[in-house]
Amino acid sequence: MAYNIGNEKIRILLNQEDGTFCAELAGGRLLHMCTEVRLKDGRLVRSTDLWRHEVSESEGEELPGACRKAVFIHTGDQDWKLVQEFCIYEDYFTASTAFCSGSEAETNYIAPFCPAGKRER
Repeated sequence: MAYNIGNEKIRILLNQEDGTFCAELAGGRLLHMCTEVRLKDGRLVRSTDLWRHEVSESEGEELPGACRKAVFIHTGDQDWKLVQEFCIYEDYFTASTAFCSGSEAETNYIAPFCPAGKRER
């Protein structure tokens, strides 16, 4: 199932089947992307590695102004989750990723935009 959010200039498609996303804007496209986090113990956690992908949408007021906000939450069998937040403004968007864990875990690398193809771990 795909979730589509945006305006006339920007469109973000969140794929709830595999945890990927695409972004289309006037300057080009980011196709088949994911988010990833590297834990300090060396493990790489990608949104595509997790099996549950939920979306929520809201209107927001961030520092630059009014935006449409989509939150993409990725979970699996582990006690952690990856949370992506997209804020879509009139002419641009921002994206952030957070790693949340019920147990102690440390990261040393978080990437909001990564190609979703196979990667060496």
